[in-house]
Amino acid sequence: MVESGVPKEEIKKFVREDLGCTCPNEVFEVISVVHDPVEFNDLQKGYLYEIGGKLLVYLVMKHDWSSLIDSLELIFKRGREMRDAGKFNRFRLVVVTPNIQPARQILLRQFDTLVELDERLHLHVITPDQVTQLQL
Repeated sequence: MVESGVPKEEIKKFVREDLGCTCPNEVFEVISVVHDPVEFNDLQKGYLYEIGGKLLVYLVMKHDWSSLIDSLELIFKRGREMRDAGKFNRFRLVVVTPNIQPARQILLRQFDTLVELDERLHLHVITPDQVTQLQL
């Protein structure tokens, strides 16, 4: 089931090609999308993709990406809590911004300083044209 109306194939293509996920096909059979989930409402509004009980992807569209710097640690803390409570394998934060070069460099540097990171938490910084198929 895809609550957003976006075809599963488009989400699968985005997750595999743009995020580099190697999840097997069966993971993409059940997908739900929540706009502005309550877990992140006080931090950053966005779209939470729950994919096959294995993958959580939180997609945030930000023209002013620098506003994420101060909330990055708390976003990942909540993402990790959701991942672990729901027995998901991974949590990926996807920041969509037209200012990709400075955003990627600075946000990844900040991400690397977070203390409670593990190999199942990921940060992606991409351009808006990479999410056009998701009809956000």
